Amino acid sequence: MSDTLLNQVVSLVNTHQPLFNKVEAPGLFGGQSGIALLYAQLYQVTNDELYAERLTQTLHRLAAQLPQVAAHSTLTYGMAGIGWLLQHLANRDLLDVDLTDVEQWIIDSLATDRHNRNAELMTGLAGKGVYFLERGTAGTDGLRQVIEAIARSTETIPGGIAWHYVSPYTDAPTYSLGLSHGVPGVISFLAKAHRQRICPNLTQPLLEASVSWLLQQRLVGAAQGSGQFPGYAGDTQPTRLAWCYGDLGVAVALWHAAGALNRPDWHLLAIELVEEAALRTLPESGVRCSNDYIDSGFCHGTAGLAHLFHRFQQATNSLRIQQAAQYWLQQTQQAAVRSDAGTASFLTYTATDYAPQPNGTIALSWQTDAGLLEGITGIALVLLTFASPTTPAWDACLMTDLSPIASPYEIGTNILV
Repeated sequence: MSDTLLNQVVSLVNTHQPLFNKVEAPGLFGGQSGIALLYAQLYQVTNDELYAERLTQTLHRLAAQLPQVAAHSTLTYGMAGIGWLLQHLANRDLLDVDLTDVEQWIIDSLATDRHNRNAELMTGLAGKGVYFLERGTAGTDGLRQVIEAIARSTETIPGGIAWHYVSPYTDAPTYSLGLSHGVPGVISFLAKAHRQRICPNLTQPLLEASVSWLLQQRLVGAAQGSGQFPGYAGDTQPTRLAWCYGDLGVAVALWHAAGALNRPDWHLLAIELVEEAALRTLPESGVRCSNDYIDSGFCHGTAGLAHLFHRFQQATNSLRIQQAAQYWLQQTQQAAVRSDAGTASFLTYTATDYAPQPNGTIALSWQTDAGLLEGITGIALVLLTFASPTTPAWDACLMTDLSPIASPYEIGTNILV
């Protein structure tokens, strides 16, 4: 374990305790549930009772809000994310909880997603499936319902099948290639369900047809190191490096699907995409930078890239990917903004107000955010993962929990065997 890095995480979390205390939203990706996840991880790594106490306090605040959250069911902000956290803690013997009411709220919400054909990870069916995956055998019936709803939401289009995405800022449906809102997120969920042998008669053909379609979206003639996939089907330019969009999210989906269907060719393609992405440095990455700040968040900043490369390195033993993980870890550490007292903080370029502007965009600014997806919580979890020798489990909600390949594939000299 890196004591220096662990001390940095402890200092970061303790410094931002007043910020965490101000968070009122209960959700997993931007609220108290994400902060509770951080406290749980810190407690397990450090055995410091301080974080057990903070975890308990945060859970009490969450419990008081559950009746008000019932109308919101998503993984990102609602009941599916909160339920995932509670089950995750129970799986680690940190909590004894009855999720009967929570589960019923989530199941009742599936009809709306099915009607809207909303299959995506962050706000749709795949995200609710993430909750049921965490439930283990207790989630089997819920997984069946989610898979059946996803199957009914499928659109057959040239090249295979896909699921449309309707942005809250436009009325036009499109096909997103992002892990967060698009086809890769649905593929990742279906692959995990298939590995649990839930509805394999549905998941296998869905995976085969959706991966086939996804691979056909690869840009022809893209320059090496510029990216291979656009953000949306039909776009002609590659998108930035990020968790939410880009080649790394496509690689995550391919990795999960390869493991589910025993497709070493998909494993190899995922490694190819990640090793090529590893060649891109900060100036070529598309990560938002200004003269003073670098976006350090998980969603589309340096911490998310560090974590993705780290997880792929753990899964492949690729030297090139390992070097990229260290590069993006260093970029994250160097992005810290220090006060006169020497304490570190981080800024992310995120929404000031999610209400759309007249031109359909949202207002963005540099902020110190508390959340998992775009703030201090996510950055701290990433740094903590680098500091600890234990393979993390907290990132299953983000689909970055990648199973190592049984015997490393030889990719030039980059795979250490």
